[in-house]
Amino acid sequence: VMGTHLIPPNSGKYYWECKVLNTMAGVIGIAEQSVANTSALSQVPTIRGYGADGKKYYGDTGSSYGSVFSNSGWVSVLFDSDQRTLEFYYNGVSQGVAFTAGANGIVDGAYYAPCFHVNAMDVKANFGANYAYSTTDWSTVPPEGYKTLCDASLSQSTEIVKSNEYVD
Repeated sequence: VMGTHLIPPNSGKYYWECKVLNTMAGVIGIAEQSVANTSALSQVPTIRGYGADGKKYYGDTGSSYGSVFSNSGWVSVLFDSDQRTLEFYYNGVSQGVAFTAGANGIVDGAYYAPCFHVNAMDVKANFGANYAYSTTDWSTVPPEGYKTLCDASLSQSTEIVKSNEYVD
């Protein structure tokens, strides 16, 4: 599954999280392409994510990274499109920065979207549309400086706040 909201390059810091309902195999992260109708991680070469097995993935290549997911665990995604970093938290604990700019990293100028390659893993995603900070909706309040990944955060306002300064 891939989100429908593209994150423009150099547009700030974004946060979303997922509650893992059951785990077998899967990767949570970002990608530059749709993962619709794919059955293998090798079909998603641009994914950068955190796997249920505790590895970080670039495409289908995994390497040691963090904690293994468990049922009812929370995975938080922190994507900084300005600095081109991708970090994950598991149950409120940072697993460290998984990807930065550079080889097999975050590409400068690329548009990314949330991506879930849920290969036998169920997740409940929260992108912050209702800002309901409760223990059932969020595992934690988004970190300072991060926007939730919803329409309000991604929309560019064209409203003129003080119209009398621009129109006579």
